[in-house]
Amino acid sequence: MNAPSPINNASVPDETPVETEVLAPYLMRQWLLNRRIVVYKVTEATRHAVDAWIDAVKETRQLWPPDQVYLAIHEFSDVRIMLTPYARTQSSAIITEGSHAPGYAAIVVRHGVIGQAIQVFLKLQHHQLNENQVFFSYKEALNWLKSKIPG
Repeated sequence: MNAPSPINNASVPDETPVETEVLAPYLMRQWLLNRRIVVYKVTEATRHAVDAWIDAVKETRQLWPPDQVYLAIHEFSDVRIMLTPYARTQSSAIITEGSHAPGYAAIVVRHGVIGQAIQVFLKLQHHQLNENQVFFSYKEALNWLKSKIPG
């Protein structure tokens, strides 16, 4: 994975990304609420895109403060996203692997067959260490994660 190129925007409203990293042409990582929520936006379902996303998730989880709840949005609503066998296998591994911190992940998909397939796929995953939920709206996903922030 290429080195991230941070774009910092100081003093913005808390739901606007404070930092955006373009990790690949089809993968962005954004930070919200003073780095309490991480957002992965994936726009392709190629093997290279899936690998870059998995690597970014693993890297973020390793560096996540263990005393802070892991909160992530996985934005898969692009029309080029589909649940390929490779994506399914790699996703299963990352779901069961979990994180050293307790956490929640909101998966944002578009309405339709692909969104429903992803929803069913997540329901069938056993041994999830973090709670995962599918949303058809980014705003609903963000509100759900904000409700998980302690305090």
